[in-house]
Parts: sequence; C-alpha cells; structure tokens
Amino acid sequence: MSSQLMVDHPPSNGQSLETLMRVAVKRLAIVIRNHGERQTDHDGNAWYALSVSLEFGFFHLATFSNGAVWGNKDGDKPRSFVDGDALFWLRKLDQQGVR
Repeated sequence: MSSQLMVDHPPSNGQSLETLMRVAVKRLAIVIRNHGERQTDHDGNAWYALSVSLEFGFFHLATFSNGAVWGNKDGDKPRSFVDGDALFWLRKLDQQGVR
C-alpha cells in the first residue's frame, strides 16, 4: 500500500490512532532507507539520509538502526519525528513519487 493510500484511507481494523502514528513513523523510516544514502560517522555508526527539495527549501530526513526518524530544514536543529510529522512527510514524499 502506498504511503498516500495509507494516510488517506487508514486501515479500519480497530487500530488506535496511536498505533497508526507508530506505523507511519516506521513506514517513513523504510522510505528513507530505500531512497536515502547510507552515512557513517567516525565511530562507524550508520544511518540513512534523504534530502528533499520542497517549496519552502531543502529538508533533510534521517533514520537510524533503532527506527527513529529525525529531520531538519537547512540551518535548523534536527528533531525527532513523531505523530503528524511522519504523516506530513509521507504525503510530501508520495507527491514526489518517493514511496
């Protein structure tokens, strides 16, 4: 199921909104891994990074081995993604054909 379909027509199998949000964060992490570039630091820690050009500038998304998703706009401090953030980015990426 594409991320856009998941957002517009979430499963109606009795899942709570909290569960759907966690699924959205996991789905966003998968999209970043599939389309992003693998990065490592000097200690060998790895993550995947994906930069997206949108109408309001570049935005950088990253996911780590623990499934956390972080993002920041150029010049801003990175922050963890939860809840609606993941849904927003799934939609934006889906609009650009990144699934």
